[in-house]
Formats: sequence, structure tokens, C-alpha cells
Amino acid sequence: MALMDRVRDVGRVIDSLCDRNAELRKQVEEIRASAAPEAVAAAEQRASDLEAEATRLRSELKNDGLLVHLKAAWAEVRLVKGETLTLSQKLDKACAEARAASKTLAEEIRQRPEKDRKLIEDYKKSQGFELGLT
Repeated sequence: MALMDRVRDVGRVIDSLCDRNAELRKQVEEIRASAAPEAVAAAEQRASDLEAEATRLRSELKNDGLLVHLKAAWAEVRLVKGETLTLSQKLDKACAEARAASKTLAEEIRQRPEKDRKLIEDYKKSQGFELGLT
């Protein structure tokens, strides 16, 4: 009876992990669908806006003061492009981690029946079971 309780408890834990995995998958999909692409799009839009402003300032260039502003704008464009690249890399890494976690959980779920069967077999081979003590 104790083994059956343990098997049932293990089943509950695995069911709980399955539910958690489903929740994490949903969160990953939400992140893919909204937050990260929005952040990348916003950074790209900012870079585009800054490039347009730099072009406008270059056309209005009449003195050295505007040249300083132009250089600052280009520096900010490079910075925003770098941030966009960093966000893209972080998104790729998060997606890879989510895929790896999903594969690991799927493998655990696939192996669950065999593990349960082995636990029951080991229990039935124990001295306590054979003597009828448990």
C-alpha cells in the first residue's frame, strides 16, 4: 500500500509539473507574441527616427554647432542598433531555453510509465512484500 501511495504521489508531482510546463509554454508564447517583438520594433523605430533626424540635420548644416549634434545623433543610432541586437539575442536565448525545457519535460512524461512499472516491480520483489508485512 505504501508503494501505491508513493506511485500516486509521484503521479501527482508529474501532473503538477505538466501543468507548470503548460503554463510556462503559454508565457513563452505570450512573450514571443508581444513583449520582445514590441521592444525590438520600438528600438528599430527609434533608430529609424534618429537616422531621419540625422539626415535632416546634415541638410541644414550651416555651422559647426550642428555638426556636434549630428555626431551625437549618429552615436545614439549606433547605441540603439546595439540594443536591438542585444534584445534579439536575449529573445533567441529565451526561446532556446524554453525549447530545451519542453523537450526535457516531454522525455520525463514519456518515461513515466516505465519508471512507475519499475517501482512496482521493485516493491513486489522486496522482502516485506513477499512476507506479507506491507
